[in-house]
Amino acid sequence: MMEFGDNGLKELAYYVRNALRGPAAARIERVLLGRLPRLKGDTDDDEVDLSTSARRVRARRELRATAVRRASPEHIVHLRG
Repeated sequence: MMEFGDNGLKELAYYVRNALRGPAAARIERVLLGRLPRLKGDTDDDEVDLSTSARRVRARRELRATAVRRASPEHIVHLRG
């Protein structure tokens, strides 16, 4: 598995947030829900329980909130030198 480090996770969250707002959001969301713990910064990769509709809705909200929070201006890594 690829290790991103804290800065890498922040950059990834920025791209994830933008992708979740784009035309392919539904497709991307399905993949990202499985990686939600990693996007949140959890070291253990527990599976997200999507067994009921309520849990899927909660996971989607958490995914979007995590992406927005991680991609906020104080967390973004600027690559300009």
